[in-house]
Order: sequence, then structure tokens, then C-alpha cells
Amino acid sequence: WDNGYVSRFEPGCDCFCTNCNYTTMIHAVSAGYYTVTGKTSKVVEDISKGEIYDVVFRWRNNCYSYYVSDPKMDVRIKMRVYSGDPDIYVHPKVLPQMLTDFKYNSLESLESEELVITAKMREDDENVAGTYFICVHGKHSSSFKLEVRSDNKNNFMLESGVGESGYLNKGEIINYWYRDDILKEKTNITFQLHAMSGSMTLRSKFCSATSDLEKSKDECTHSQKDLTKPIANEKYFNTIGQKLISHDPETC
Repeated sequence: WDNGYVSRFEPGCDCFCTNCNYTTMIHAVSAGYYTVTGKTSKVVEDISKGEIYDVVFRWRNNCYSYYVSDPKMDVRIKMRVYSGDPDIYVHPKVLPQMLTDFKYNSLESLESEELVITAKMREDDENVAGTYFICVHGKHSSSFKLEVRSDNKNNFMLESGVGESGYLNKGEIINYWYRDDILKEKTNITFQLHAMSGSMTLRSKFCSATSDLEKSKDECTHSQKDLTKPIANEKYFNTIGQKLISHDPETC
């Protein structure tokens, strides 16, 4: 398996039980990063915390609920597909029985996709706030990461080895934070930008690491002023493509 489904416990199997704990052991053959998740099928999960890793089987639906509290915020539903070809369906207030009854959808998913339901769209449909049901439909058995945001922030945390994608208007800036927890002496940190369309610039800088990233927000966040800083400043890097940054655990 690769970035996908590991095990499944079904009724009728000797491994199945109710009101008990399942223990999952992870054994590292070599050093690396991982994400592990567990869930009960046929349950609508609350995804208000913003993201979930999951697997959907062929012709099945996995459904989640997300509460939109601010009618002025856009709802952004982003999918990172690891295998298969799933689609996203969204509907306010109630969970429809048929996919054709969902108000919003994102079809023909590729490697990554983002479904944006703007405040204006919801206002026109008289569904500005409240609970939204999000279902992922698998045309094939699929594994994926699903993220939902409705705060209109442009600062996101990068996960090691996991790519992110999105859309930018002219002059717009988006910030991604990355924290290195390994702190090996000879570690290089690589940031890579692939512009699928348009022209854009990737700029990286170091900032102090604190236990609460929000407290470092001003120092760690790029702004329009950063675009005018001289490249000679060692703290700032400006490139299109890939930049290798020497890593010093005492200062980073």
C-alpha cells in the first residue's frame, strides 16, 4: 500500500468488537513522516477542526458536517487526492439522499482540487450560515485529505512532503508556515514552487520558533513590504522554482 488504506474490521470477523479499543502499532523500517487515522463507517463526522484523512470505497459516500458561523466568509473545500478519483458534494442544512440533490459539487477531480462556495453564492441561495454537509463520492476506491476553511485567512501550515495548491489573483500574497522538528546539523530545507499557470514568486525567510505559532505571526508572515527588501539580506530569499536553505538548529 502507498498513502492509503491499511486495515478494515467488519461485523462477522473475529477481529470485530463493540465498546472496545482497537490498537494500531506503527513500526518504522526507516525514519520518515506519517499520518494515521481511524473512523467508524456510515457516520457523519464533524470536520469543524478543518481537515481529515480518509478512504472512500467504490460507489460509496463519506459524509462530514461543517458549521459556517460567519455569513461574510467564503467556504473553501480543498482535496488532496492520494489514490482514486473522488468528487465533492456539498449541501446546506440537511443531508440529501441522492447526489443529484446536492446544491454544490466539484466533478472530474484531478490530483488536487478546491471547491469555493463564496459568501455571495450562499447569499443568493439564502444559505449564508449554519451546518453544511460535505460528501466525498468514490468512483473508485480512493484515499484523500480533505480541508475545509471559512475564515478567509491566508496563512497555512505546510506538512513535510505534502504539496499544497491554490489560486492567486494578481498582486495577492499567500503565506505557508513550515516547522522543522528534526533539527539535524546537516539538514537542508527545500521549498519548491511549480506554477501551473501565471507568473509568481516564491520567497522564504526564517523566523523564531515558539510553542505558539500565533505569537510569531508578525515575524513569520510575509507582506507587501517584504517584496521590497533587498535580496542581499541573508534572512530573505527570492526565487522562482527551488531554493535550498542551509539549516542551523541554533538559529532556526
